[in-house]
Amino acid sequence: MKTVTKALLKRYEIAHEAIRNDALHEVIVEARKIMTKHPHLVEFLMAMGTYYFIDKTGEIVSTTQEHYANGNYTQRDSRSYFKNLNNFFLELDETLKLSGEGIRFKLTGKIVTDW
Repeated sequence: MKTVTKALLKRYEIAHEAIRNDALHEVIVEARKIMTKHPHLVEFLMAMGTYYFIDKTGEIVSTTQEHYANGNYTQRDSRSYFKNLNNFFLELDETLKLSGEGIRFKLTGKIVTDW
Protein backbone atom coordinates (compact mmCIF):
# COMPACT_ATOMS: atom_id res chain seq x y z
CA MET A 1 0.00 0.00 0.00
CA LYS A 2 2.88 2.42 0.70
CA THR A 3 4.06 2.14 -2.91
CA VAL A 4 0.59 2.93 -4.20
CA THR A 5 0.29 5.85 -1.82
CA LYS A 6 3.68 7.25 -2.82
CA ALA A 7 2.88 6.85 -6.51
CA LEU A 8 -0.52 8.46 -6.07
CA LEU A 9 0.95 11.38 -4.13
CA LYS A 10 3.62 11.89 -6.79
CA ARG A 11 0.95 11.97 -9.53
CA TYR A 12 -1.04 14.47 -7.47
CA GLU A 13 2.02 16.70 -6.98
CA ILE A 14 2.79 16.62 -10.70
CA ALA A 15 -0.83 17.42 -11.64
CA HIS A 16 -1.08 20.18 -9.02
CA GLU A 17 2.14 21.80 -10.24
CA ALA A 18 0.95 21.67 -13.86
CA ILE A 19 -2.39 23.25 -12.95
CA ARG A 20 -0.64 25.92 -10.86
CA ASN A 21 1.75 26.73 -13.71
CA ASP A 22 -1.20 27.05 -16.12
CA ALA A 23 -2.96 29.35 -13.67
CA LEU A 24 0.17 31.51 -13.24
CA HIS A 25 0.40 31.77 -17.02
CA GLU A 26 -3.21 33.01 -17.09
CA VAL A 27 -2.39 35.66 -14.45
CA ILE A 28 0.52 36.88 -16.58
CA VAL A 29 -1.61 36.98 -19.74
CA GLU A 30 -4.42 38.88 -18.01
CA ALA A 31 -2.05 41.36 -16.33
CA ARG A 32 -0.35 42.08 -19.65
CA LYS A 33 -3.74 42.50 -21.31
CA ILE A 34 -4.66 45.07 -18.65
CA MET A 35 -1.35 46.94 -19.13
CA THR A 36 -1.89 46.94 -22.91
CA LYS A 37 -5.35 48.49 -22.60
CA HIS A 38 -4.34 50.86 -19.78
CA PRO A 39 -0.85 52.16 -20.60
CA HIS A 40 -0.63 54.24 -17.42
CA LEU A 41 -0.02 50.87 -15.70
CA VAL A 42 3.59 49.91 -16.38
CA GLU A 43 4.40 46.99 -14.09
CA PHE A 44 2.69 44.08 -12.33
CA LEU A 45 3.93 42.70 -9.01
CA MET A 46 2.77 39.69 -7.04
CA ALA A 47 4.20 38.26 -3.82
CA MET A 48 3.43 37.36 -0.23
CA GLY A 49 -0.32 37.03 -0.77
CA THR A 50 -0.94 40.22 -2.69
CA TYR A 51 -0.79 41.57 -6.23
CA TYR A 52 -0.93 45.04 -7.71
CA PHE A 53 0.22 47.29 -10.54
CA ILE A 54 2.63 50.21 -10.60
CA ASP A 55 1.73 53.29 -12.62
CA LYS A 56 3.98 55.62 -14.64
CA THR A 57 4.60 57.80 -11.58
CA GLY A 58 5.79 54.83 -9.53
CA GLU A 59 2.65 54.69 -7.38
CA ILE A 60 1.05 51.40 -6.35
CA VAL A 61 -2.33 50.78 -7.97
CA SER A 62 -4.35 48.31 -5.95
CA THR A 63 -6.78 46.09 -7.82
CA THR A 64 -9.27 46.16 -4.95
CA GLN A 65 -10.61 48.66 -2.48
CA GLU A 66 -12.32 48.15 0.85
CA HIS A 67 -15.94 49.16 1.06
CA TYR A 68 -17.74 49.67 4.36
CA ALA A 69 -21.51 49.30 4.58
CA ASN A 70 -23.87 48.20 7.34
CA GLY A 71 -21.03 47.48 9.73
CA ASN A 72 -19.16 45.21 7.31
CA TYR A 73 -16.06 45.60 5.18
CA THR A 74 -16.03 44.03 1.73
CA GLN A 75 -13.54 44.08 -1.12
CA ARG A 76 -14.53 45.55 -4.47
CA ASP A 77 -12.68 45.98 -7.73
CA SER A 78 -10.93 49.35 -7.62
CA ARG A 79 -11.48 49.62 -11.40
CA SER A 80 -13.85 47.60 -13.57
CA TYR A 81 -10.95 46.44 -15.75
CA PHE A 82 -9.50 44.52 -12.77
CA LYS A 83 -12.65 42.38 -12.43
CA ASN A 84 -11.44 39.34 -14.42
CA LEU A 85 -8.09 39.25 -12.64
CA ASN A 86 -9.65 39.68 -9.20
CA ASN A 87 -12.24 36.98 -9.89
CA PHE A 88 -9.51 34.61 -11.04
CA PHE A 89 -7.65 35.11 -7.75
CA LEU A 90 -10.86 34.86 -5.75
CA GLU A 91 -11.64 31.48 -7.27
CA LEU A 92 -8.17 29.90 -7.29
CA ASP A 93 -5.79 31.62 -4.90
CA GLU A 94 -6.80 29.80 -1.74
CA THR A 95 -6.20 26.42 -3.38
CA LEU A 96 -3.22 27.20 -5.61
CA LYS A 97 -1.52 29.94 -3.54
CA LEU A 98 -0.83 31.95 -6.69
CA SER A 99 -0.32 35.29 -4.98
CA GLY A 100 2.46 33.78 -2.90
CA GLU A 101 4.59 33.45 -6.03
CA GLY A 102 7.07 36.31 -6.21
CA ILE A 103 6.96 37.69 -9.75
CA ARG A 104 7.15 41.08 -11.36
CA PHE A 105 7.17 42.19 -14.98
CA LYS A 106 6.50 45.03 -17.34
CA LEU A 107 4.35 44.79 -20.44
CA THR A 108 7.10 43.56 -22.74
CA GLY A 109 9.80 42.71 -20.23
CA LYS A 110 10.90 39.37 -18.90
CA ILE A 111 9.37 37.92 -15.77
CA VAL A 112 11.56 38.57 -12.75
CA THR A 113 11.32 36.07 -9.90
CA ASP A 114 14.36 37.07 -7.85
CA TRP A 115 14.38 40.65 -6.61
